[in-house]
Amino acid sequence: MKRLVLPIHVLFLLAASFLITGTVGAGDPENSSKQATTIDLRAVLEKGKETGSLPEGFIIRLSGCLQGSQEEISGKPVFDQLVETWEFTSGRVTLTKFEHKNDPLADLQGESRLIDSKRLCKDLLEGRAIEIQERKGIGPEVGFIGSHYDLGSRSIEVVCEGETVLHLFETNGPFLRFFRESDACAFGALYERLTSQAKGVFVRQASKRTSPSQSDTIAWGEAVNGLQMGIYTGTETDGNRQTLFDGGTLRVGVQLRNTGKSPLRFIPATFSCAALGSDAGIPVTKVILTPSKGGEPLSIVYAGHNHVSDEEPLDADELEHFSTELAPGKSLTFPYWLEFTPGESRESRWQRPGDSNLIPEGTYHLKAELIVDRKGSEWKGMLTSGSLEVDIRGIE
Repeated sequence: MKRLVLPIHVLFLLAASFLITGTVGAGDPENSSKQATTIDLRAVLEKGKETGSLPEGFIIRLSGCLQGSQEEISGKPVFDQLVETWEFTSGRVTLTKFEHKNDPLADLQGESRLIDSKRLCKDLLEGRAIEIQERKGIGPEVGFIGSHYDLGSRSIEVVCEGETVLHLFETNGPFLRFFRESDACAFGALYERLTSQAKGVFVRQASKRTSPSQSDTIAWGEAVNGLQMGIYTGTETDGNRQTLFDGGTLRVGVQLRNTGKSPLRFIPATFSCAALGSDAGIPVTKVILTPSKGGEPLSIVYAGHNHVSDEEPLDADELEHFSTELAPGKSLTFPYWLEFTPGESRESRWQRPGDSNLIPEGTYHLKAELIVDRKGSEWKGMLTSGSLEVDIRGIE
């Protein structure tokens, strides 16, 4: 089990936040997931899976209040705290509460978005939610699998007409309640899958405001088998010009276009969320920074979890769900898909291979690469974008 020593004032703050947010529910935690219910949850979820919709009157509530640390090269721990509550209903997802340092999602608390909820019932069934609640897993008790957090609580609650019919949670503050290892892994994967789906809707819809305008310069690479990749830095809707590096974060927009005369279908190698399908495909395999004054190039790669394994072939429905199709002459835009903070801290989903994210100050030529070699993808190959110049300055 992960262990973390925190200052006493942090422990008091966390304990207070658990009581305020109600992350693990009220009452006796031992009995909160064993409440009597007249609803056959499995039958309801199976029906929802068949119809492709979350039943009316159902709420799926995801809550987390988490604290963790990551070690810098200097050995000094960097603390990170996340408080979040999401609610899925039929056709909508609501961001009830969100607190995380410098995250723009915090400004969207209380807002809701339209969502395709057809996969939610399938996710709960395939994620073994009912089996996890029975707490019959094997292995030692562990917590927070799949995250860098060490202290706090997170839960998945299903409510029907005001009645809690499923409540999965793990916590080590103020009391201790973890799953056995097999269930802990399944719970961690399910929580990440559902929260990623919720976040993806908000981020994807907000990103439409930062697509490249006609005045933006896109650095295009060579087309390969009809597909071409470009990178850019865009203009916000308020007219303020954005830079690739603003003194803290490196942001790169990506665009793919079909230069041929036939439709193209491809499946990226990596996905940030399975439920979102092609919308969560990652359009960049690697970013390369080459010093303008010469020297070895530096690479940045996606270090987040890949939610779609390539170990087994996808079935027909999955191929349709994860495939991206581009008609001749059409483009796809991924605004600021790469967001990377060059420094000693390694909190970003994008990281330099090795022990440090530190990038020396200087001027670099930036290019992106995309490799598509997944089984079932109609288009396969490697794309390289054109080059943009970026000045990296003032790294702490």
